[in-house]
Amino acid sequence: MRNVFVLVLVSCFLCGCASLRPKELADYKMLKNHPNYVEVKNEAAAGLLGLLPGVGSFYVGEAGFGILDLLTWPFSIFWDPFVGINGAKVKNYEANSHLLDE
Repeated sequence: MRNVFVLVLVSCFLCGCASLRPKELADYKMLKNHPNYVEVKNEAAAGLLGLLPGVGSFYVGEAGFGILDLLTWPFSIFWDPFVGINGAKVKNYEANSHLLDE
């Protein structure tokens, strides 16, 4: 069990975590109401896919977390839905951040 904990800890440092800072999160909420907003990744789908081992992470392009989730399944179902949702928000923010300049 200790080896699994060490693996998770090391993998978290190596993979990074996709999330928005508070200012970006506020901008993202504003962007969702913009008429030209385009949803690249669906947050709900990313969260539901996160219940499958690694699929939520792979869906949003977080391959490092996807591999970690495969290795730590079934424990990964506790965090992968959140990784998927946050990753979808990051992808959507990146795809629409140019709308902030308008």
